[in-house]
Amino acid sequence: MVFAPLGEALGSRGVDMAAVAHGARGSARIDASAAELACAIAALPDEVDRVDIVGHSSGALVALRALAVPGVRERVGTLVGLGGAWRGTDHHGFLRPEWLVRLVFGESFVDLEHVAGEPALPEGVEVVSIVSDADSVVPEWSSTLGRVVTVSGVPHALLPGCTDEVLDALGL
Repeated sequence: MVFAPLGEALGSRGVDMAAVAHGARGSARIDASAAELACAIAALPDEVDRVDIVGHSSGALVALRALAVPGVRERVGTLVGLGGAWRGTDHHGFLRPEWLVRLVFGESFVDLEHVAGEPALPEGVEVVSIVSDADSVVPEWSSTLGRVVTVSGVPHALLPGCTDEVLDALGL
């Protein structure tokens, strides 16, 4: 699991972590995945008093959209995006045609090419973007939202391993 080191670090601090499966392992439509995540958050017992979300790549956008579901945003304190595709991506030059992208990678990759508008910071939720100067997948124009923490030399696929930066973003 990509977030196993983070799970271990959180566990050593007495913090529980749940890795919510969504959207056919991240290949389904972004909004369908957001709805699944929102349902998972809404279904948490009332005694869960702190919910923070860490999303990698499109997972950050999924989480941001989940916060738009009534009653979900109020449960979340911090949203951390690791190379978050807040504004989508621009890979039209080499990820085409769309029917092939859809077949090989899934609907989410097509959705990421068509994200419209500027993302809004959700009221009452701290958004932290952990970005890398070595990220060649999600461009900087898309990966920065809220408070920005820059790491150097970390490729996109390895950003989930930035455990110390995530813990700092969560105030742990």
